[in-house]
Amino acid sequence: MKSSVAVTPYMMMPGDYKIVAERLYAVLSRPPKFENPPVPQGEPVNVAGQWQAEITFLRGSANHSLVLEQHGQELVGTHHGEFVSGDLNGKVTANQVHFHSRQRIQGQHLSYEFMGTVDGEKMSGTINMGEYGEAKFTAERHQYRTRA
Repeated sequence: MKSSVAVTPYMMMPGDYKIVAERLYAVLSRPPKFENPPVPQGEPVNVAGQWQAEITFLRGSANHSLVLEQHGQELVGTHHGEFVSGDLNGKVTANQVHFHSRQRIQGQHLSYEFMGTVDGEKMSGTINMGEYGEAKFTAERHQYRTRA
């Protein structure tokens, strides 16, 4: 399991460091106990293809697309946002997906960590966006139609 603490100080006022330090000390001196989540069993589902994703933020939503290539459990591909794109990589374990992407915009990087469950032609889950918080996503695999 990953654990981390992030402090974004740019909005702190003088003296706020005392409050943050006291709280960090209280939490880290008696860390909570976590059980490792069970590892899904079974062959990885096939997630290769193009997916249309709707990302729901705390305020608002956006449509993105994911192009996934799969080699066994390993995933590579491209995450297309509204304005920029970035590479992605990750894994599929049984019906669970976990992949990361980074998009460069205006001299900075937006990081996305997708964690979700695949059910047929749909997947859903959460996205950790670091300092920008958490979002939810749903995605549906694009169905290619052949001409008769």
